[in-house]
Amino acid sequence: MRVRSLNRYKNDKGFIFPLAIAYSLLTFVMLISSVSIYVSEKQYTSLMKDYYNCNSMLLLALKHIIDMVDDGKEVNHGVVQFSAGEVSYNIQKQQDNNIIISVQMKNSRNETLKSEMLYNLKNKQIMEWKE
Repeated sequence: MRVRSLNRYKNDKGFIFPLAIAYSLLTFVMLISSVSIYVSEKQYTSLMKDYYNCNSMLLLALKHIIDMVDDGKEVNHGVVQFSAGEVSYNIQKQQDNNIIISVQMKNSRNETLKSEMLYNLKNKQIMEWKE
């Protein structure tokens, strides 16, 4: 019986060529979709790397600023330089031993991230954080 079913296709002219075309198209579509997925994952990885670099710079600069304030240095504004960007800050004194630290981070792609913190000098802790 198997011989009979193969003989049926043997007599049809042009059976292999359309099958090869369909197989080639299917392979091409799968290849293109795989490349598209790979490229989007690489873009996502790059964006996440930049995001975490920005947050790291922001936290390191904030630690530097808080250390200066806790040491009693009178600082109103300044810039902290990093290899991947810079963080500029502005300090405003408030009532009840509180200060407001406004921070603006700028990375190498010129993307900015702004944050504002309310810091209590007496308790030495951040009371509020706004982004």
